[in-house]
Amino acid sequence: MQILAVRRWAVVAATAAIAALSVATPAHARAEVFHFDGQNNATRRCMDDSFAYGLRAFDCNRTDFQQFRFGDGTYYHELRNKVTGRCIDDSFAYGLRAFDCNSMSYQQWSVSNTTGGTTFKNRATGRCIDDSFAYGLRAFDCNGMNFQKWWGVHAN
Repeated sequence: MQILAVRRWAVVAATAAIAALSVATPAHARAEVFHFDGQNNATRRCMDDSFAYGLRAFDCNRTDFQQFRFGDGTYYHELRNKVTGRCIDDSFAYGLRAFDCNSMSYQQWSVSNTTGGTTFKNRATGRCIDDSFAYGLRAFDCNGMNFQKWWGVHAN
């Protein structure tokens, strides 16, 4: 009788161990989450999103309206505002804007560290986030100029 109880306990323990292993996290690491609260290399303004004013370049003030999170993808990432929860979106029809996050390619950005800063290139349009005093915050053909380079990207 004791042997039967020990065997039964061993079967239960083995089953529990197999179940635990089957729901364990995968061996590969999750994508690291980054925050972006930086300023443009040319204008020294920051990307800023609010419901009152929309997505714009604005004097850097370290508020949450200028905080964006990214890193949920492997190569392409959404840029999500901390306050509004909206994502930076670029299309030929609407241009650069903040819009409800929807995982479409208009909201997917490749993030590249380059000499002089970080660039954000849109998957759908191939354009980069660009800020200048003449044209404001916009998406524009990628050209490697300081108008498309940003500082202030850091790991969570």
